[in-house]
Amino acid sequence: MAYAVLARPSRILRHGFLVLLIAVPFAQAFADGAGPLVGNWATASGGHLRFDADGHFDFSGDGGFYEVRGNNIVFYYEASGIPDEVPYTLQGDKLILKERNGTEEFTRAVKR
Repeated sequence: MAYAVLARPSRILRHGFLVLLIAVPFAQAFADGAGPLVGNWATASGGHLRFDADGHFDFSGDGGFYEVRGNNIVFYYEASGIPDEVPYTLQGDKLILKERNGTEEFTRAVKR
C-alpha cells in the first residue's frame, strides 16, 4: 500500500504546482523587459509613474499591476480591473507611452 500513497500527488504539491503555473508567466514578463522600467518616471507637466520590481505600478495616484508583453506594457488597474495595453518605447532615460489620445513622454527621475 505504500506505493499507492506515493502515486497520488499531495494537496501541497498540487497547490504548489498551481502557484508555479501562475507565477512563471509573470516572472517571464519581468525577465523579458520590465527590469529597465523599474523606478520613478515624471512628465514635464508634473505627472508621475512608478514601476516596482514586484509588478506593482502607480500612475499619478492610480495603481495596480503591470506586465511587459513585447513592446507593450499591460496595466491592470485596481479600480477597474480592466487591462490597458499600451505600446511603449524606451530610449535611455526617456519612456514614451503611445496612448489612444496621443503620446506621453516620461523622464527617469533621479532619487536624491
